[in-house]
Amino acid sequence: MILQNKTALITGAGSGIGRATAEAFAREGARVLVHDVTGQGQTIADALGMPFLQADLSDQAAVRDLAQRALIVANGRVDILVNNAGFQSIHPVEDFPEDVWNNMLQVMLTAPFQLIKYLLAIAPGGSVPIRPIPRRIPISRSMTICSMLFEMTVPTMRRRTARRVLSPPSWDGWPPTRARSSSGIRP
Repeated sequence: MILQNKTALITGAGSGIGRATAEAFAREGARVLVHDVTGQGQTIADALGMPFLQADLSDQAAVRDLAQRALIVANGRVDILVNNAGFQSIHPVEDFPEDVWNNMLQVMLTAPFQLIKYLLAIAPGGSVPIRPIPRRIPISRSMTICSMLFEMTVPTMRRRTARRVLSPPSWDGWPPTRARSSSGIRP
């Protein structure tokens, strides 16, 4: 059991990838701190015989509190942090509610940063994710957010430019020399 005597805090462990990760870590001998925003995490924690920590990661104070409670439950040592919590909301960019966008950024970008920061600050040296915590901000979640933004934007842009056909760029340079729309009017 490769995770024997290790304590892991797994956010968003109430369902999906988080749940599967919690189950796999438990099978490998880890003590799993099951986090979720809903009571569904309690069901998973009970099934695994592990502690449940409920917190809303869209609330910055709740993130700090989660880090403190995790360290209390884990007797001051969290060896592994799996930042998995997230949610999806799909809207055309022009109709995307800004409050939902801000919540997405908080839950999937800011909260992971805060958990790393708080776990390091509260228990220096005691908090190590699957690889040692980088002292610089990793870009993986940032890339996820950028990818999410791109995926949201492309359908909107396709709708707006569906009637526009651009010729491929010539080897002579950019921009393309010809552009036409289905109406025959040059853009």
